[in-house]
Amino acid sequence: MKVLLIETGKDGAPSVLLGADSAVLRCGEPVFVPEPLADWHCRIMPAVRISRLGMHISAANVARHVDSVSLFHVMMPVSPLAGVPSGMIDRTFSPGEWIPAEASGPGIWSATRKKIGGEAELCLENTFSLDEAGVADTISRLSRYCTFRTGDVLLFADAAVELGAPILDTCVEARLADKTVLSIRIK
Repeated sequence: MKVLLIETGKDGAPSVLLGADSAVLRCGEPVFVPEPLADWHCRIMPAVRISRLGMHISAANVARHVDSVSLFHVMMPVSPLAGVPSGMIDRTFSPGEWIPAEASGPGIWSATRKKIGGEAELCLENTFSLDEAGVADTISRLSRYCTFRTGDVLLFADAAVELGAPILDTCVEARLADKTVLSIRIK
């Protein structure tokens, strides 16, 4: 499985960070943050999952290759580690539950952070739609150079919400299509 984090650079050109499947936690598994906490940065971002093998996928046929969407908690170092790509670090990606792509529709999704057993201390919202995020064009462009396999994941950083440095003993939740798809504890 490939994990591709797609982000528009300062020059307007898209960049792709390749992540390893070993950096993906199981759905709902707690995130253990290495000390010091200030060295890490967290974001919640929308993701799509590839449902079938494909290369040279036309933008018109992308819907046949994307079966579901979710939200991922992404934790990366604030400063790049010498010689270690950020997407290869353990505990980088915490996936949410996958829902059918057509059920997600265009709409608002939200993320909250709260002390375990407490009230929400941070609530952020953003919008996401497959069309606005350019999912079809991105998959079509990338599929000219690499083969997508069932289970590959694309994360769209341009639609992310920033959580900042992780805070121990908190719970991060995210809702998409009026359903809580992501719920993790930060330890």
